[in-house]
Amino acid sequence: MLPDLVKKEDLPAASALNGIEFNFARAVGPGFAGLVIAAAGAGSAFLINTVSFVGVIFVVVRWKRAIHKRTTPPETVTGATLAAIRYVRYSPPIRTLLARSALVMFFASGLLALLPSLSHTVKNSPTAYGLLMGSFGFGAVVGALLMQRARARWATEVVVTGGVALFGVATLAASVLRSLAGLSVAMIVAGSSWIVFLSLFSVLVLNHAPEWVRARVLAISTLVFQGAIAGGSATWGAIAARRGIGAALLYAGMGTVAMAGLALFLRCRTLLSI
Repeated sequence: MLPDLVKKEDLPAASALNGIEFNFARAVGPGFAGLVIAAAGAGSAFLINTVSFVGVIFVVVRWKRAIHKRTTPPETVTGATLAAIRYVRYSPPIRTLLARSALVMFFASGLLALLPSLSHTVKNSPTAYGLLMGSFGFGAVVGALLMQRARARWATEVVVTGGVALFGVATLAASVLRSLAGLSVAMIVAGSSWIVFLSLFSVLVLNHAPEWVRARVLAISTLVFQGAIAGGSATWGAIAARRGIGAALLYAGMGTVAMAGLALFLRCRTLLSI
């Protein structure tokens, strides 16, 4: 929806603003849910969450999107899907973006996947996990606010690479820290770097896909992104079961830092143009 709402040059800022909204909800939501569960039970929390979607549905239904006249015949679901796959296959920039995203997310997924277990080792209370997730969300809001200033000072490739490296450093810190305060700081850093990478790469995917295939390319991007997170989470969980949480986070952090070097091998020249 973003490309239909803002101009192309405003996409990075709009994506960051969308990230602020999402991560503000991530920071506040767990605490609010905890209060509701304590007062009325888990069922009430899920019921309120369901009702909250009514507002989103209302806004989407009321949205008057500009109607674009089609110049091509209607496609079947199968044909449209195959067309999107062909487009991604023959688009080197999109392939580069998806490859970098998959590799980074595979290693970066370790921190969030192991966070519940990590918080349990620090303090056996749901409050600890809520605080760490809230810190991550707060960090994402801060990162989104600072991202435009960073892009004005450095090339976008440098900002993206720095964000990946910072997330790796935060993961390495989480592998050795065992105090709630220290882990909260690490999660703030992780959240700020996470939103920088996601926002800028999402904008690049949107910019590289023409309107007729944009939604389908974005769906493939989401599939790759979520698949990398799923595979990475399972991998780091298995390593944690065998070697311990600290070792798994250490390996994940080292891998994430190493993935910052992808800028040398899978460099996307258009990162310099947004």
